[in-house]
Amino acid sequence: MPASYNAVPSVATGDWITAGWVNTYIGGNMSALFPYTTQGDIAYANTSSELARLAAGANGESIVYASGVPTTRKPKGVWDDWGTVERTSAAKLTNTSWADLSSFSITLTLTRTCTIHGAYAGTMGADSAGSMVNKIRMNIDGNTPTTEVVMSFGGVNTPAAARFSIAGIAAGSRVVKLQNQLAAGSGMYVSGILDAWAVVE
Repeated sequence: MPASYNAVPSVATGDWITAGWVNTYIGGNMSALFPYTTQGDIAYANTSSELARLAAGANGESIVYASGVPTTRKPKGVWDDWGTVERTSAAKLTNTSWADLSSFSITLTLTRTCTIHGAYAGTMGADSAGSMVNKIRMNIDGNTPTTEVVMSFGGVNTPAAARFSIAGIAAGSRVVKLQNQLAAGSGMYVSGILDAWAVVE
């Protein structure tokens, strides 16, 4: 608990200055006016007669206020973490239910609640001259999928791209994966790059 500042009373000629007086009005007030313990600390008014210590934040953090009390955190809208992964070899996929796309996995470390964005760019294609319909989506920790993106192809090595976004992802280590579901056709091939980034909410 921070020490409270004590208003110094008037002293007249001939008054005695006792040890208690010094401890209260000099020593005590110095402690009240200097709550710092670590380099980078900041003092703020906790009450009308009391200063409190705001501990130094981490690199990249800012001071924000909640109910009039300052705290340190990364400001809204800044990137918290990001990653990228590339799959260069195109393997044949035949799954008709949702499944992880091998090699498209990124682990992000979130320090705050974030919105995670993802972007896929690469090539997809049918394994024959026939048409193919494929659905893809981004999934967080295996249980928070995005809305699916439906893609139709009529041949091999067709350029493909998709964007994803999931809000309200809590702080912690989060695994971002790309998933697919073959909706029509006998098989497909996929390769490309998945980018994922977390933005503080």
